[in-house]
Amino acid sequence: MPLIINSAGGSGRQPGTPTIGTATAGNAQATVSFTAPAYLGKPTGTTYRVTSAPGGISATGASSPITVTGLSNGTSYTFQVRLESSAATGLYSGSSNAVTPVAPPFFPPFFPPFFPPYFPPYFPPFFPPNFYSDERDKEDIENLSIGLDFVEKLRSVVWNWNMRDGSVIDKKDVGFIAQELNKLQEEFDMKEYLNLVNESNPEKLTVDLYKLIPILVKAIQELSKKIKQLEEKQ
Repeated sequence: MPLIINSAGGSGRQPGTPTIGTATAGNAQATVSFTAPAYLGKPTGTTYRVTSAPGGISATGASSPITVTGLSNGTSYTFQVRLESSAATGLYSGSSNAVTPVAPPFFPPFFPPFFPPYFPPYFPPFFPPNFYSDERDKEDIENLSIGLDFVEKLRSVVWNWNMRDGSVIDKKDVGFIAQELNKLQEEFDMKEYLNLVNESNPEKLTVDLYKLIPILVKAIQELSKKIKQLEEKQ
């Protein structure tokens, strides 16, 4: 790359070339380290530019490391860095190691994993239902009143994720619609304690699928009873 002189800044000797370090991939981004050159130029240069290949996506900073955002997950990138002063622009360094940005592991919004760092806010007195269910801490226990009648109104669906924050795009999945489950538990007048839908964040409704298991068990028991009755009639 030729020396670029800024006439407004006066004469300037070309800054030295940084030594490229290690690139580390993230989610749609990469962080690139480097070592500053011995000579920074006159006037003293304080801005470094890291540029990707392919794409020519760049980011600037005053020191190492610099994070380049806006990369495409699944694409392999290398990076070069140069120093830019007010009087002159230096040469690009050699290329970094190749890295491939990747999206974080996908956990469906309706079923967050119950381990750090996802464990909070599941602290006493509330525990995830599959962690804590001791009879000694319960009273007024009675049989569940809904089963097959509830299950028959469930709508199982399949879809492609198109998360509004862009975190998950075009990923096939199956399950239920939170808004539909909300209406169904309201229809059965069980929303207050069934709590299939977590509405603490109105912008991201989540579903506690564990709460469906007792209902499904009840439905299976009701079907089993009907089958036995039919068999006795034959």
